[in-house]
Amino acid sequence: MEGLEKPGYVVWGEKLLEWYRANQRDLLWRERKDPYRVWISEVILQQTQVRQGAPYFERFVQRFPTVESLATASAEEVLLYWKGLGYYSRALNLHRAAQKILAEFGGNFPTEYQQILSLPGVGPYTASAISSIAFSQPVAAVDTNLYRVLARFFLCSVDISTSGAYRIFSELALKLMPKEWPGEFNQAMMDVGASVCKPLAPLCHECPLREGCLAFSRGTMEEYPVKQRKTKVSTISMQYYFVNDGLSYIIQQRSEKSIWKRLYEFPTEIEQKYQDRLLAPEILQHRLSHRVLNIRIDALVLSTWELEQWSKKEESIVVPYTESAGYSYPRPLERYLEKWLGSRS
Repeated sequence: MEGLEKPGYVVWGEKLLEWYRANQRDLLWRERKDPYRVWISEVILQQTQVRQGAPYFERFVQRFPTVESLATASAEEVLLYWKGLGYYSRALNLHRAAQKILAEFGGNFPTEYQQILSLPGVGPYTASAISSIAFSQPVAAVDTNLYRVLARFFLCSVDISTSGAYRIFSELALKLMPKEWPGEFNQAMMDVGASVCKPLAPLCHECPLREGCLAFSRGTMEEYPVKQRKTKVSTISMQYYFVNDGLSYIIQQRSEKSIWKRLYEFPTEIEQKYQDRLLAPEILQHRLSHRVLNIRIDALVLSTWELEQWSKKEESIVVPYTESAGYSYPRPLERYLEKWLGSRS
């Protein structure tokens, strides 16, 4: 690995901190070093951009300001306050982790890295972010931004998709980190990666690490980081029926064993006698990280009496149009519902 013989790494970490203190992003969760708020923010930002995630963060912590308030809420309410963020397993893991903190740590957020790592849904990055930001522990929180900044600075050609990459890049980050400011350093790396050291067309003239960056000196910034393993994307076809009487509709709750755990969905099957009463279908496509969902939704309008008979089926729930916001749905079904109700308002 080229460049590791260069002395004075911490000097560059200190330059980065100077830049950060003058240019840091104004984020709600940075107002205080509360491990609970850091945790919630990091989980939200796993799949959501900062600008989009901020209002969801504020709404979530207003309803659940403490570990105890989150732990003692129902899973359905937690999912409802996660509505719009997608990847709902994150919300269920937050709920389970809060219950574990309440049961095993007396409601006090654990302070040790390994304890934090033991929480449901918490991996090495999130545990490192909480440990460094909230408890000033000198651990590197290596996310996509840090991979990119470090790979360019050190001219590191390790494939970031390999199993050992996190450990290697963590060691590189620690070479730069001023040990008395681990939390600020990790956040500074996140910020410089997000706003300056971009994947394409990086703003090198604004970067505090420019003069020490080996990729910049060679003009090879966009060749790093190296990622050769391609994620295999699978395609899944799904069928739904929007069964309604013009005032209410039928939903059912998904199980814990599939995507969209415990969210509500439309029926997936109808009796043969209803086939010739279906309206023109809506075809939707929804992309997840490793899957493409091709979704067909057929509307079926029944009489109120017929809908009441349907509601007697096991696990069926009748929801008045006016109460649709009280349930959490997968995003493509939510979009369909918004369109349907909007056309009839």
